[in-house]
Amino acid sequence: MGLWERYKSFFSGPEIDIATELAGQLPPGDEVLTHTGVIPSAYERGGGGGMSAQGRLFNAATSAVQNAVSTSRHVGGDEGSAARRLPQQAGPHVLVLGSQSLTVWDLGLTMNQTPAELLASVPRTEVAAFHDTGTTAQGGVPVARVSFHDGSFFDYRLINKPGDEFWSVASTY
Repeated sequence: MGLWERYKSFFSGPEIDIATELAGQLPPGDEVLTHTGVIPSAYERGGGGGMSAQGRLFNAATSAVQNAVSTSRHVGGDEGSAARRLPQQAGPHVLVLGSQSLTVWDLGLTMNQTPAELLASVPRTEVAAFHDTGTTAQGGVPVARVSFHDGSFFDYRLINKPGDEFWSVASTY
């Protein structure tokens, strides 16, 4: 283990096998087909600080506008739709494409804190498609869209830049 790996592990802890960790928490009969780290493209921004009451109020108002604009671009569908059930917290999260469901998990900031917390689950039968939008976000990470049979959609930034195996499974969704 090199110096960088030791330094990184000091702050993030040991790597975990995410598929194995989450497999034990999925409902019976469901299995992890593939997974990747994600951040919602329409993540909820905080109000920020500020030294004065005016500064805090201004930052809160600015964040509210940013949240509304971002949500209108990256989350579609009516209240109660499949997309609106997915979390918009900043993350990072782990998105699992399972044999019976699409699930979103919180494993902490370094994505290795156990036990994982299930944030959302959508039956696979409600997922119409999962595809690369062809656009990139900050850092050049790809943006993917999950479309649902109810007409709703949700965009994710794929922070781990998944490989061919991930996209092969995603194409079957």
